[in-house]
Amino acid sequence: MTKVRASFAASDRTYGARRIWRDVLAEGISSGLHQIKRLMRENGLRAGPRRRGLPKDDGERSVVSPNILDRKFEADRPNQKWIADFT
Repeated sequence: MTKVRASFAASDRTYGARRIWRDVLAEGISSGLHQIKRLMRENGLRAGPRRRGLPKDDGERSVVSPNILDRKFEADRPNQKWIADFT
C-alpha cells in the first residue's frame, strides 16, 4: 500500500488505478489491476483532473477603432449606416 500511496502522491493525485498499477509493476512488485483498484477504493484515493496552467498574457492589446457613429443610429436613407457586434 505504501507504493500505491507514493505513486499517487508523486502524480499530484492525478493518477488512476491503471497508471499506479503500471508504476507498481515497474518497481518490480507483482500485483493485479483489480487489487490496486480495491486498495485505492478502500483508502479513499480518487484521482482528480490535472490542473491547467493560467493563460499567458503577451502584453499586446488590439487597436480599438474610434466611435464614428457615436450612438446616432438614425439614418436619413437606407444603407447609410451599417453596424456589427463582435462579442
